Amino acid sequence: MKFTPSHTLLFLLLVVLAPCAATLRAQAPALPASTTGRFLSWEVTTSGLYYRDASGYHEIDAPVFRAGQPTKFPGKGSIKLFEKITQEGREVYQPVHEFTPPADSDNFMVALVRKPPASRSPGDSPFIALVIPTNEKVYPAHTFLVLNLSPAPAMVKVTETPQTLDPWSWKFIPVKPDRKYRVWAASALQLNGKWVTTSEEILSVRPDERGMMLITIAKKGIELMEGRTDGDQISGFRPSVFGSTESAPTPPLPR
Repeated sequence: MKFTPSHTLLFLLLVVLAPCAATLRAQAPALPASTTGRFLSWEVTTSGLYYRDASGYHEIDAPVFRAGQPTKFPGKGSIKLFEKITQEGREVYQPVHEFTPPADSDNFMVALVRKPPASRSPGDSPFIALVIPTNEKVYPAHTFLVLNLSPAPAMVKVTETPQTLDPWSWKFIPVKPDRKYRVWAASALQLNGKWVTTSEEILSVRPDERGMMLITIAKKGIELMEGRTDGDQISGFRPSVFGSTESAPTPPLPR
C-alpha cells in the first residue's frame, strides 16, 4: 500500500490524539454509583423521617411490616436520616440516624424500629435500623430472609435444623421445597424463659421465588421493650409452649 500525504497526516493526527484521548479517559470522573433502598416499620408507621440529596429533603416511605416505595440514594457512602423540628421559631432538619448501605448489593431494605423513650440513653439514636442486602446475588431464589423484629430471642425452622436469631436481627436461610414447591415453616420466641410458638404454616415457594418471614410480637412489642408486658398474656400467639431454657436450651420446633 502506497502512503499518500493524507495518510501521513491521518497517522500523525492519530499519534498525537491517542495519548490525549487516553489522558481524557483517565481524567474523566467516574459516574457516581447509586443504591436503591426500601424501608419498613415495626408496629407503627414511621413518618416524618427524611433523607437528603442534591435537590433537598425528601420523606421516606416506611409502612408497617412491608417494604415501602423504593428510594434512590446517590453514591455509596453512608446515608443520614433526618427529622424536621422547630428550633428558635424555624423548621430545621436534625440528623437522627446514619447507616451504611451493604457493600455487596446495590439494592437493600431497612427495617426501622423506633425505640421507646424509656429504653434510650442520652445521645442514642431513636432508631434501630436493620440494613439488609436484597440483590439476587446475595439473596437468591429459594432463600428465606428471616427477620426477628422483636426484643426477644427467636428460633425458626424452615430446614431440618432449627436456627436461632438474636433480638433485632436477620438471617438468610436457603430452603429446599418439596415436589409441590412447599416449605413447612415454624417460628418461636423466648418469653419469660419459655419458647412460645408464633407461627406454623406451609409456604409455597416457586422455582424463581424468594421468601421472607417476619417474627414479631403482635401489638405488644413496645410494652415488652419497656418491661411492662407479661409474655404469657401477649396477644397474637398460640398457647403452645415447647420447652424452657432450662429443660431444652435448643428445643426442636414442633411439626
